[in-house]
Amino acid sequence: MATIEFEVKTYKYSVYSQADTGLIWDNHHLKVRGLLVCEGADGSRAVIYGLADNSFIPVNRFQQETNRVFMFTRETQFEWYRDMLRNEKPVFCNADPQHPGWFTLTTGAEPVGEEES
Repeated sequence: MATIEFEVKTYKYSVYSQADTGLIWDNHHLKVRGLLVCEGADGSRAVIYGLADNSFIPVNRFQQETNRVFMFTRETQFEWYRDMLRNEKPVFCNADPQHPGWFTLTTGAEPVGEEES
């Protein structure tokens, strides 16, 4: 199967308190600090979990039957994804079913020297 790609049309951002119990994933307790849910026009979805530095980090996963990508990152890197969703357009999600851990969130081509406004 080929790499999937969809343009992110909307996203939801959630922040979790450090007192939250977190999430159980593959029998591991994940200490979730933030969540980004990115949605494409066709219903494709990428869920990005920002995890505490002392949390277990699972391998990223693509769920073919629901066309969903689950991505896990440290809390410090989580802000990179949020910043991209806030400040860039277009933004695309890419996943490769042949390489389940591979996932990118990327911008479209931009001119060299373009500055933030």
